[in-house]
Amino acid sequence: GILTYLTTDYLDDFNREFSEIDLDYQEYMDDDIYAKLDMRLADLAVQTGPVDLTKYDAVHFTRHQRVALINKNHPLAQKSLLTFQDLDGETLIILGPRFQSYNEHLNLLIQNGASAAAIYPTYDPTTMSDGTKAGTSIGLLVDFSALLLQRENIVLKQFSPPLYLDTYFITPKGSIPSHAIKESIRFSLLWHYKHSEHLKHLT
Repeated sequence: GILTYLTTDYLDDFNREFSEIDLDYQEYMDDDIYAKLDMRLADLAVQTGPVDLTKYDAVHFTRHQRVALINKNHPLAQKSLLTFQDLDGETLIILGPRFQSYNEHLNLLIQNGASAAAIYPTYDPTTMSDGTKAGTSIGLLVDFSALLLQRENIVLKQFSPPLYLDTYFITPKGSIPSHAIKESIRFSLLWHYKHSEHLKHLT
């Protein structure tokens, strides 16, 4: 989740500034996030785009890149940048269909005329690292999560053109944000602006 990128320093700083706000931070898969918003079981979420603006209000938060995790001995590891055409015939590990990125990755393959030898969906990113270390597969993941999986024999490769992934604060369409929500968004945008150069990402 986004806290992997922001780190617990973000939560610590928030709690110090807003001791009166009970920030109940929880992580769920994408489909659960939208379900909780729709049922008003969550007041605010951080979600990757694109966002359905007919159903939700959105405020842009952060920008990242999709990257590939590749064994350093794989021929593609010698390239400075990848294209999705380069993935033709490769075995891929991607996050499963409960995440938006699943269909996005499949669509990128189709749009670029690439056909993977096999696609293995997972909900545990560490399996990407295992497959990449063994040289049996290539993982596709957002940069800040991929950086945590980088090992001595694993390289991260960016795509050309860059495949950006944006995150947004989202609330149910037309809902009136509480003071706590407004302050949470304001604090988060300012905190990220001040700390982004020290956070792990490739953008």
